[in-house]
Amino acid sequence: MILFSSPKPRREDTEAVQISAFRSWRRVFPKARILLFGDGATWESFASEVGFELAGSLPLTSEKGEVIQFPFEKVSKLAGNNLAMYLNSDILLDSSATAAVASLESLPDPWLASARRCCLSQWVGPALANENEWNEFYRRARETGVWGEACAMDVFLFRGLSFEAMPPFLIGHRGWDNWMIYNARSQNIPVIDISLTMRAIHCDHDYSYARGSSAPNLRDGPLEKTNLRLLGGEERLFHLGHVTHELRHGKVTKCRGWGPLQRSLEIWQIQHSGQSWWWRPIRRLFHPLLKLWQTSTTRAEDWNRQGKIMSNL
Repeated sequence: MILFSSPKPRREDTEAVQISAFRSWRRVFPKARILLFGDGATWESFASEVGFELAGSLPLTSEKGEVIQFPFEKVSKLAGNNLAMYLNSDILLDSSATAAVASLESLPDPWLASARRCCLSQWVGPALANENEWNEFYRRARETGVWGEACAMDVFLFRGLSFEAMPPFLIGHRGWDNWMIYNARSQNIPVIDISLTMRAIHCDHDYSYARGSSAPNLRDGPLEKTNLRLLGGEERLFHLGHVTHELRHGKVTKCRGWGPLQRSLEIWQIQHSGQSWWWRPIRRLFHPLLKLWQTSTTRAEDWNRQGKIMSNL
């Protein structure tokens, strides 16, 4: 199995959480091959300490943004028929990740999986080091963590996928992760929500490191617009509400109900835009009902509002 990531700049406000995240990956997957792309120089000594590999810098666009397609394409070729997992560099894992991987290992490829965040308050203090600190952190995650939004996807687990056609999205800006879901759905590849099996722990932080965001906490700016253009528009901002399956109690089951049907209609409309001459008038006619349906689906995707339990993962 290969894990890979592209670290954020190693500076005072980002270092401790990233070191803790990297250590958690090695604790949970002691035999995995773990690759770091991008900012290799500042992480070289730490990578050597924990047995990570520096896999090279990321290509730059004319806007000086780093392109995330390169690591996905490289890792998909290296992994072959093995599993690969992308993680944002501030995501901590616990033992629930091994359960998710074990449940998906025998699943015929190709497939794509992702998970919601387990959100905690902002990181305070040094990197986690001893067993007491780890146990306390995991306890806090179980007892105080809240579900992240369906559109906040910091983990992708996959097998049998190719990323040669992935547009040159800029890392650190929205759009590329939505493309992962949209691209798989458009090819009828199963997309699996593993949130109820795998805890992906994220501590809140600002986004001032994300150069090109005019309002970092709102994730807005010229580089955000570049990614949205590459994606093909806001209607393709797919997320975990658009999955086809979910992993629960060790079994992968197909998503059913009115919410998944409504999300499936969204991709159908995109794929059949040439036939809009007949379905758009129908959509306008039933717009009030469709709007209520969409609102109901969005509310159902707010797991905190729905009261879905995280502590029993």
